[in-house]
Amino acid sequence: MNHKHIHAAVEIADRYAEKGEGSLKTVRAIAASEAFRRYDWIADAPVRNLSGNFRGIVISKRWATVFHFTENALKPVERIALVAALADNLFKARQQTAAILGSADSWDTKAARLSTQVSSVMLRTAGGVIPASADLLAMILGGYCQIAGLVGVQRAVDLDQKLKTMAVSFTSKFEKITDGDNIYLFINKYLVIN
Repeated sequence: MNHKHIHAAVEIADRYAEKGEGSLKTVRAIAASEAFRRYDWIADAPVRNLSGNFRGIVISKRWATVFHFTENALKPVERIALVAALADNLFKARQQTAAILGSADSWDTKAARLSTQVSSVMLRTAGGVIPASADLLAMILGGYCQIAGLVGVQRAVDLDQKLKTMAVSFTSKFEKITDGDNIYLFINKYLVIN
Protein backbone atom coordinates (compact mmCIF):
# COMPACT_ATOMS: atom_id res chain seq x y z
CA MET A 1 0.00 0.00 0.00
CA ASN A 2 1.44 3.37 -1.01
CA HIS A 3 0.98 5.75 1.92
CA LYS A 4 2.19 8.76 -0.08
CA HIS A 5 -0.87 8.60 -2.36
CA ILE A 6 -3.23 8.26 0.61
CA HIS A 7 -1.59 11.20 2.36
CA ALA A 8 -1.80 13.32 -0.82
CA ALA A 9 -5.51 12.53 -1.23
CA VAL A 10 -6.21 13.38 2.42
CA GLU A 11 -4.26 16.62 2.14
CA ILE A 12 -6.15 17.70 -0.99
CA ALA A 13 -9.53 16.81 0.54
CA ASP A 14 -8.60 18.69 3.71
CA ARG A 15 -7.58 21.84 1.82
CA TYR A 16 -10.73 21.93 -0.30
CA ALA A 17 -12.97 21.20 2.67
CA GLU A 18 -11.36 24.05 4.62
CA LYS A 19 -11.78 26.45 1.68
CA GLY A 20 -15.40 25.43 1.19
CA GLU A 21 -16.11 25.69 4.90
CA GLY A 22 -14.49 29.14 5.12
CA SER A 23 -16.37 30.41 2.07
CA LEU A 24 -19.70 29.15 3.34
CA LYS A 25 -19.09 30.66 6.78
CA THR A 26 -18.32 34.01 5.18
CA VAL A 27 -21.48 33.89 3.06
CA ARG A 28 -23.46 32.81 6.10
CA ALA A 29 -22.13 35.72 8.20
CA ILE A 30 -22.90 38.25 5.44
CA ALA A 31 -26.36 36.76 4.91
CA ALA A 32 -27.07 36.87 8.64
CA SER A 33 -26.03 40.49 8.95
CA GLU A 34 -28.29 41.39 6.00
CA ALA A 35 -31.22 39.17 7.00
CA PHE A 36 -31.63 39.78 10.74
CA ARG A 37 -31.88 42.89 12.88
CA ARG A 38 -29.54 41.40 15.48
CA TYR A 39 -26.83 38.82 14.95
CA ASP A 40 -24.73 37.37 17.76
CA TRP A 41 -21.21 37.11 16.29
CA ILE A 42 -19.88 35.19 19.29
CA ALA A 43 -22.55 32.48 19.05
CA ASP A 44 -22.43 32.74 15.23
CA ALA A 45 -26.23 32.78 15.09
CA PRO A 46 -29.07 35.28 14.77
CA VAL A 47 -30.75 36.30 18.01
CA ARG A 48 -34.26 34.84 18.23
CA ASN A 49 -37.28 36.63 19.68
CA LEU A 50 -39.10 35.61 22.89
CA SER A 51 -41.10 32.97 21.00
CA GLY A 52 -37.89 31.32 19.81
CA ASN A 53 -38.31 32.19 16.13
CA PHE A 54 -37.19 34.99 13.81
CA ARG A 55 -40.58 36.70 13.40
CA GLY A 56 -40.16 40.45 13.62
CA ILE A 57 -36.38 40.12 13.46
CA VAL A 58 -36.04 39.13 9.80
CA ILE A 59 -35.32 42.16 7.65
CA SER A 60 -34.89 40.45 4.27
CA LYS A 61 -36.53 37.16 3.28
CA ARG A 62 -34.01 36.66 0.47
CA TRP A 63 -31.00 36.96 2.76
CA ALA A 64 -32.72 34.77 5.37
CA THR A 65 -33.10 32.10 2.67
CA VAL A 66 -29.38 32.41 1.82
CA PHE A 67 -28.54 32.14 5.52
CA HIS A 68 -30.59 28.97 6.01
CA PHE A 69 -29.22 27.43 2.80
CA THR A 70 -25.60 28.02 3.84
CA GLU A 71 -26.36 26.72 7.32
CA ASN A 72 -27.62 23.44 5.84
CA ALA A 73 -24.82 23.28 3.24
CA LEU A 74 -22.14 23.84 5.88
CA LYS A 75 -22.92 20.74 7.96
CA PRO A 76 -21.57 18.11 5.50
CA VAL A 77 -18.51 20.25 4.71
CA GLU A 78 -17.69 20.46 8.43
CA ARG A 79 -17.90 16.67 8.71
CA ILE A 80 -15.66 16.17 5.67
CA ALA A 81 -13.11 18.64 7.06
CA LEU A 82 -13.16 16.90 10.45
CA VAL A 83 -12.65 13.42 8.95
CA ALA A 84 -9.91 14.70 6.65
CA ALA A 85 -8.13 16.44 9.55
CA LEU A 86 -8.41 13.27 11.65
CA ALA A 87 -6.97 11.13 8.84
CA ASP A 88 -4.17 13.64 8.27
CA ASN A 89 -3.23 13.66 11.98
CA LEU A 90 -3.33 9.86 12.14
CA PHE A 91 -1.01 9.76 9.14
CA LYS A 92 1.40 12.22 10.80
CA ALA A 93 1.48 10.09 13.98
CA ARG A 94 2.28 6.84 12.16
CA GLN A 95 6.07 7.03 12.66
CA GLN A 96 5.80 7.65 16.40
CA THR A 97 3.24 4.86 16.70
CA ALA A 98 5.47 2.45 14.79
CA ALA A 99 8.44 3.43 16.99
CA ILE A 100 6.39 2.77 20.13
CA LEU A 101 5.21 -0.64 18.91
CA GLY A 102 8.76 -1.59 17.83
CA SER A 103 10.39 -0.52 21.09
CA ALA A 104 11.64 -2.91 23.75
CA ASP A 105 9.42 -1.30 26.43
CA SER A 106 6.93 -3.35 28.42
CA TRP A 107 3.37 -3.54 27.14
CA ASP A 108 2.23 -1.33 30.02
CA THR A 109 4.58 1.43 28.89
CA LYS A 110 3.65 0.89 25.24
CA ALA A 111 -0.06 1.16 26.13
CA ALA A 112 0.54 4.38 28.08
CA ARG A 113 2.56 5.91 25.25
CA LEU A 114 0.00 4.82 22.65
CA SER A 115 -2.80 6.40 24.68
CA THR A 116 -0.95 9.72 24.64
CA GLN A 117 -0.57 9.36 20.86
CA VAL A 118 -4.35 8.98 20.60
CA SER A 119 -4.76 12.06 22.80
CA SER A 120 -2.29 13.91 20.60
CA VAL A 121 -4.21 13.06 17.42
CA MET A 122 -7.49 14.16 19.00
CA LEU A 123 -6.01 17.41 20.34
CA ARG A 124 -4.49 18.24 16.97
CA THR A 125 -7.74 17.45 15.18
CA ALA A 126 -9.97 19.43 17.53
CA GLY A 127 -7.48 22.24 18.07
CA GLY A 128 -6.25 22.46 14.49
CA VAL A 129 -8.18 25.67 14.06
CA ILE A 130 -5.91 27.42 16.60
CA PRO A 131 -2.68 27.56 14.53
CA ALA A 132 -4.70 28.09 11.35
CA SER A 133 -6.37 31.13 12.93
CA ALA A 134 -3.02 32.51 14.11
CA ASP A 135 -1.60 32.05 10.61
CA LEU A 136 -4.64 33.74 9.04
CA LEU A 137 -4.43 36.66 11.47
CA ALA A 138 -0.72 37.09 10.74
CA MET A 139 -1.43 36.98 7.00
CA ILE A 140 -4.17 39.63 7.28
CA LEU A 141 -2.05 41.92 9.45
CA GLY A 142 0.91 41.29 7.15
CA GLY A 143 -1.21 42.43 4.21
CA TYR A 144 -1.93 45.70 5.99
CA CYS A 145 1.79 46.05 6.71
CA GLN A 146 2.59 45.52 3.03
CA ILE A 147 0.04 48.18 2.08
CA ALA A 148 1.65 50.54 4.59
CA GLY A 149 5.05 49.66 3.16
CA LEU A 150 3.86 50.65 -0.31
CA VAL A 151 2.73 53.99 1.09
CA GLY A 152 6.19 54.52 2.51
CA VAL A 153 6.10 53.41 6.14
CA GLN A 154 9.53 51.81 6.68
CA ARG A 155 8.73 49.96 9.89
CA ALA A 156 5.85 48.12 8.21
CA VAL A 157 8.22 45.74 6.41
CA ASP A 158 9.93 44.85 9.72
CA LEU A 159 6.57 44.33 11.41
CA ASP A 160 5.41 42.09 8.55
CA GLN A 161 8.50 39.89 9.01
CA LYS A 162 7.94 39.76 12.79
CA LEU A 163 4.31 38.70 12.24
CA LYS A 164 5.39 35.86 9.95
CA THR A 165 8.00 34.74 12.49
CA MET A 166 5.40 34.82 15.29
CA ALA A 167 2.96 32.71 13.24
CA VAL A 168 5.64 30.08 12.56
CA SER A 169 6.66 30.11 16.22
CA PHE A 170 3.05 29.73 17.35
CA THR A 171 2.50 26.76 15.03
CA SER A 172 5.70 25.04 16.18
CA LYS A 173 4.74 25.54 19.85
CA PHE A 174 1.29 24.07 19.17
CA GLU A 175 2.95 21.05 17.53
CA LYS A 176 5.34 20.67 20.48
CA ILE A 177 2.58 20.94 23.11
CA THR A 178 0.31 18.46 21.34
CA ASP A 179 3.06 15.95 20.56
CA GLY A 180 2.23 12.51 22.00
CA ASP A 181 5.71 11.90 23.41
CA ASN A 182 5.74 15.31 25.08
CA ILE A 183 2.33 14.63 26.62
CA TYR A 184 3.63 11.29 27.93
CA LEU A 185 6.73 12.94 29.43
CA PHE A 186 4.68 15.73 31.03
CA ILE A 187 2.23 13.28 32.62
CA ASN A 188 5.03 11.11 34.02
CA LYS A 189 7.05 14.07 35.28
CA TYR A 190 4.32 16.20 36.87
CA LEU A 191 1.17 14.11 37.34
CA VAL A 192 2.25 10.58 38.28
CA ILE A 193 2.86 10.09 41.96
CA ASN A 194 6.07 8.11 42.56
